[in-house]
Amino acid sequence: MRRPDFVMGNTRLRARRAALLDREQVARLAGEDLTGLAAHLRATVYGPLLAPGPVSRQALLAAVEERRRHALRGVGDVYRGEAGQVVGALLARYDLADTLTLLRGAAHDLPDDEVLAALHGVGALTPAAARHVVAEEAEAVVHRLAAARLPDPETATAAQQAWDRYLLHDDLAELEAAVARVAMARSERLLSEAGLPVAPLRRFLAAERDAANLLAALRVSQNGSDPADMRAHLLPPGAIPTRTLVAVGGGSDPIAAAPPAWRSELTRAVNTGDLTGLGQGLERLLLAEAVLGFRTGDPLGVAIPLAYVAAVEEEALALRRLVTQAPAGEPAPPSVPSVGAGTGRSAPVPASAPPEGWPGDLLAIVPDETAAGFRLAGTRTVAERDPAVVRELVDAELTGGFGGVIAVAERTWAALPASVRTEWAASTVPLIIPLPVEDDTAAGSRRARMQELLARSVGYEITFTPEGDRT
Repeated sequence: MRRPDFVMGNTRLRARRAALLDREQVARLAGEDLTGLAAHLRATVYGPLLAPGPVSRQALLAAVEERRRHALRGVGDVYRGEAGQVVGALLARYDLADTLTLLRGAAHDLPDDEVLAALHGVGALTPAAARHVVAEEAEAVVHRLAAARLPDPETATAAQQAWDRYLLHDDLAELEAAVARVAMARSERLLSEAGLPVAPLRRFLAAERDAANLLAALRVSQNGSDPADMRAHLLPPGAIPTRTLVAVGGGSDPIAAAPPAWRSELTRAVNTGDLTGLGQGLERLLLAEAVLGFRTGDPLGVAIPLAYVAAVEEEALALRRLVTQAPAGEPAPPSVPSVGAGTGRSAPVPASAPPEGWPGDLLAIVPDETAAGFRLAGTRTVAERDPAVVRELVDAELTGGFGGVIAVAERTWAALPASVRTEWAASTVPLIIPLPVEDDTAAGSRRARMQELLARSVGYEITFTPEGDRT
């Protein structure tokens, strides 16, 4: 491959960067309630995405997600030739995530609108292309990907082959890892041909894989699973060798295995058991390092498109955190029906224990009509809206020593006694939080919220674990 020419594309992205919020602007939003956040964001590029009048948490999250997608779409179009191929490898991260989402939706027979709302749609798998892929029959989704050669011929072929094996073994983690390895190998091969000019992008992608693999190893260690079984579910290693990851899965010190910049986050995770927080922390570190490319990277090289994509994601991540944590008045609790003899309700069904290897650091308790979207993200999900039953479910998790995050639908949360809400809000292990999922128009906001909560991997939404019905 000839030396990529990024000059024209970098000039256009630098112009686009002016529309992004800088860190000082985001920092000034800290402490604002939802009304204050909406007022400040209306004066920015988010204004056209927010309806007049009071804005809900769901609407703000949906606006953040729509702005993120809009800022990322078209990045590949401003580059041509070899530079276009390199930037295509950067955007292939999103195509891989979307391919896995399509396959996960097919495996769970989820509604088309739920699947489409969960897609990034910023690479080769555009929204229009994805609409032609979704189908009622699971096999048809796989065949349409292969026929359209989406997101690229190699990944499409790998998806079809992995799907055939999935039909035999019912191991969704194996399917996802197999497709991911082929897609990542393709990107790595293309970038290796470009040589030294694309080294910053190769380092970034390798660090993403290392972070995802390290999280997977820590979950295996936390769950007491057999570390030997994790090899088939690991991504191609970057700087952390597979043997080291297996050792971490067996209980060895993860801090010694990680880059020095990660050790503070790892120390906190080892002390608290909070792997969700670790995932978020590592993602922030990786994005912050990539954004530095605007100042320290080659202004004529790949550092600029990498920094721009990272800046978009960093802004969205920060705003999602502000929106989800912003105070807002709680609605008056509705009357809670009693649960007992004569109600026609059976005893609450406890959340099924995570299968071996399952990343059990997140449990979503949501109504039936929104449960499918959370299962699409590979989340351990219980479909329940009755506050009394939800209280018993959470109590069972507390008794069982669950140490991750429990997300309870916001309306159900509001219907609980104030003393229970106060007790849960004060809990740190597990972290128990309200989750806004009720608005049927907010599929995008649900996805944004789940990305913030899950942080199951850095850069990719990959299950790595057996799947099944978790209601």
